Amino acid sequence: MIKIISKSAKRTITKPEQDRASQIVRSILNHPGISRASVAKETEIPVPTVQRRLADLEDAGEVINQYVLAPQNSFFPVRTLVGIKLRTAGLESKRYNYLDQNQMVCFIKWGLVQQPEFSDIMANVVLERVEQCFGGPYEIILLVSALNQNILATFVTGVIQKLEGVMETTTSMIVSYSKSVWKPKVKSKLKESAD
Repeated sequence: MIKIISKSAKRTITKPEQDRASQIVRSILNHPGISRASVAKETEIPVPTVQRRLADLEDAGEVINQYVLAPQNSFFPVRTLVGIKLRTAGLESKRYNYLDQNQMVCFIKWGLVQQPEFSDIMANVVLERVEQCFGGPYEIILLVSALNQNILATFVTGVIQKLEGVMETTTSMIVSYSKSVWKPKVKSKLKESAD
């Protein structure tokens, strides 16, 4: 049984509240990094009650609330924007059969995956979006997901920078959002208390 005192309400927590706190702690022990909503769903305790008990548990030093980076809607864990600056002259490619910026965008969207020389790299990369731009520092911007940063670097240097007409590239990693998760502060102490 976990003994906690609510600092916010300045009162001792009742037995049913202690039981709920124990259920919440067990849920966190079983799933470190779980969200409030998931704790509520798993324990069948209303979300407002979970929020209050978690605040009490945090005040008591039993659990900690952390923010973690979490990619959103990503095919692979590493997401980035790749800006491509093109040469104004010499954009045409006889090798890949594009003559202007529009055709190059089409080639990047649909032609890269068909090139045998790029097949190993493209198997670990997803081109989520390919956009043609005017009036900014880049003529083409890609939204790319990759299995890891090394594959992403290989994609940019070994594929994109080798295309005729590419003058320079810039990459910016994307952190889509962060989310709040709960973790036990001291696992061994909580395991004994939760049992």
